[in-house]
Amino acid sequence: MRAAPLTDHALVAHVFVPLTGAHHPHGHAYLAQVWRRCRELLAIVEPTPLGLPTDLPSDVDSLPPQDGPVAAARRGGGGVLEMFAYRRHDMLCLSVVLAPGQATSWPALEADWARARGGEHPAVLGEAQLRLARYRRSRWGSASATAQAYASLRAEPDGPDQLGSVRGASGRRLPPGVAVTPGGFVVWEASGLPDDRRLRRLVVVAPKGAEEQLSEWVWSSGRAEPATLTRYLMYAAMARYELRVWSAGQRRSLPHQVDARLARLLPLLDEVAEEDQPDPAQWDRYARRLGRLVADEAGLLDAVAELSGLRRTVQIAATNMATLVPSPADGHRDGPFADDHALTTWFDQQLDDDLTYLQATLARTTSVGVLLDRSVRRWEAARRERYTLAQTALVGAVLMVLTAIQALRYQVPLPTRVQPAVVIGLGAVAFYLPLAVIRLASVRRGGTTLVEHLALAALVATVLWAGLAWLANVVPTGWAWAAALVPGAFLTTWLALTTRRAYRRRRAEPGRRSATA
Repeated sequence: MRAAPLTDHALVAHVFVPLTGAHHPHGHAYLAQVWRRCRELLAIVEPTPLGLPTDLPSDVDSLPPQDGPVAAARRGGGGVLEMFAYRRHDMLCLSVVLAPGQATSWPALEADWARARGGEHPAVLGEAQLRLARYRRSRWGSASATAQAYASLRAEPDGPDQLGSVRGASGRRLPPGVAVTPGGFVVWEASGLPDDRRLRRLVVVAPKGAEEQLSEWVWSSGRAEPATLTRYLMYAAMARYELRVWSAGQRRSLPHQVDARLARLLPLLDEVAEEDQPDPAQWDRYARRLGRLVADEAGLLDAVAELSGLRRTVQIAATNMATLVPSPADGHRDGPFADDHALTTWFDQQLDDDLTYLQATLARTTSVGVLLDRSVRRWEAARRERYTLAQTALVGAVLMVLTAIQALRYQVPLPTRVQPAVVIGLGAVAFYLPLAVIRLASVRRGGTTLVEHLALAALVATVLWAGLAWLANVVPTGWAWAAALVPGAFLTTWLALTTRRAYRRRRAEPGRRSATA
């Protein structure tokens, strides 16, 4: 077949950036720069009949909060050179059409767009470049429109030599060939075919006489809203962006990591069942394992929520894509649209599998954590009960002695000066003893608290006070010494305990940092 050359070469470019997330200010700033370069380099500065501003707001907060057009501009003279910005579904989209209406080539148009576009930007969610052209049907009428259009494309100086079958990033075998729309437009995927590609290059060839239908499908029908193919490409870019997020994330390996820790923890449950009361070293080990389980459970909950949201986004994108450009019939599974629909179907199934594994691991982690926590609480209650009984026995013995002294009217041979110190000392013992018992009975035994420091310092001070009062007969100014030394002993004891606690904390920090690393 002798192919007629393609005519009316044009280029349509779409850039999609998110308006939510950590990078959304950078994406808007990038589109604002592209808009300014289009004004300066391509002279697209005049207003359009849409009545929209010709400048894109430089501040992301100045954008309208609802979906709709934001700005539009065009260049006067022959041909069509326009750009259009609009907000849709928390995304900002910039569309540019370069159709000079004169003899030109796709490489020349792409060079003009490359100067205005600048380099790639990490905040871009996706980009699509559409090569547009028209072909003249063969006068013989024996070949299909697809064959005629493809033959004309092969005749281009920069046309493809062949469309081979390749494999995408997911390992799926991607179909070669073309897609034919209900309107008779023939579409090829001219870019590379990794599944997670950010930039897509499509070729759309339409027959002569379908200019208005082609413009309405790929660009605009004169209304302030994106065209059908533009919206389709936006949702496809959204799905492929989520694929990049899913591929780069560590969530898929989380169930394996947690399962490995659970496997090491299961023997501990057997150990727990055999022991009535572990030693202090085992207490710390059980507490660390239980804390690790709580952290794993929180991580799994976060991963399930994140993956559920990601899957819902992919499902929404797939539904909208199928509404805008229905999936081809079973006999026509070739071309970019069939590939997009197959990708979203495959991706949705992968996300469903990941969620199933995550939820199963979460259930196991929760169950093991409940069992271990129940045993630790039982041990902690038994431990606290023993210390409480010891405390009660000690306090009861002191009370019994004091009651017996009072009942028998026994005079304790204490000098008058020593008695106040002994009375206050007994109060200090009653104040310090419960605090010490609480710390000793706790599973996670740590350093002494500030209140315990104060209680112990008061006890030491009263002992010194009693000693000074006992020596009052030897030291004539015993009360003066007591007034000076007792507060000093109190402060000295408190500072010594506080310094010891800080020293222990500093010694533990290198180990904590290395464990964290």
